[in-house]
Amino acid sequence: MSPKKRFIINKKEYYLDKESILQKFKNFTPDLVRKHYVEINGKKVGVKQAIYEVLEIRKTAFTSSFASSILERLGFEIKSLE
Repeated sequence: MSPKKRFIINKKEYYLDKESILQKFKNFTPDLVRKHYVEINGKKVGVKQAIYEVLEIRKTAFTSSFASSILERLGFEIKSLE
């Protein structure tokens, strides 16, 4: 198990690891991807959804760029539909 990494979103502290994201989407149908995504358990998951579903926060609380940077720090590869 990889160590949890610390993130600050809207002045609130969160700890997250790659395994938490993988587990959350194990039996989960993701929303339709619009542009950027990560592949989780063979499914395309939007970068913002990969974060807000796990942390249980509003998707408007952060940007796609910030979500991408979190996911990259956790070892995910960001992909694009383009």
